[in-house]
Amino acid sequence: MESDSYLVRVISLAGATGLFTWEICGRGGTDVIQRSTKSFPTRIEALFDSAQNAASFALETLHQIPFPFG
Repeated sequence: MESDSYLVRVISLAGATGLFTWEICGRGGTDVIQRSTKSFPTRIEALFDSAQNAASFALETLHQIPFPFG
């Protein structure tokens, strides 16, 4: 079974002082899977907003693992 791993990257928007966005990447951070459609005034707000989306990828991976008890 191949293990999937994801990376959440919080990015400062170029030319915009104090605005941040996020992206979820796969394959060691090389493939962007999903990007935020909004910008945020702080890094932590961008990170919190990414959490639900990142969790859905992680939980999808868990559902692919066969449960040993039936």
